[in-house]
Amino acid sequence: MGILDSYAVDNFAIDGTIGGVSKIVNFYTSFASSSTTVNISTVDINKSIVLISWRSDLFYAGDMPTAKIISNTQIQLDKGYQSSSYTYVYGQVIEFKKVKSIQRGESYANNVQVHDIYISSVDLTKSIVVCTMRIYSTSTASRYTMFNYYLLKNQQIRVIFADIVDAYVVWQVVEFD
Repeated sequence: MGILDSYAVDNFAIDGTIGGVSKIVNFYTSFASSSTTVNISTVDINKSIVLISWRSDLFYAGDMPTAKIISNTQIQLDKGYQSSSYTYVYGQVIEFKKVKSIQRGESYANNVQVHDIYISSVDLTKSIVVCTMRIYSTSTASRYTMFNYYLLKNQQIRVIFADIVDAYVVWQVVEFD
């Protein structure tokens, strides 16, 4: 069943009780440039989020990509530093059935360790947040790629980096019916 196993169905009600999954589109790409666009099967952009996992040949922290849905058929991946290293990305676009609202954005964290992003109000008991980040670094220190994020309040995403970084955070918040 992939990323959505029976544990997720039983414990997070993705079987239709809250949200319900309408479609999952998987994709894979590799790229050495600073940005690439991936074509996917059609999804409803107003009901979908993108999730990714990644690795690179040389593991520069700047090879870590952000991911965002830019149209019903395209995902944009951006890196903070263009090394000669290839970045390999596996991803899923999940389209939900019962979405009340979806918010997306990109926020710049200017040399900080804690970064707050303000959003329109959501019900915390019916919402999820997903973030990716890219940093502008040639470092190979893995601490620069570690971060946590969560909905701190109904109008606030908190991002905590493992170190002080210069980064962009691409965020998605889904509030379910």
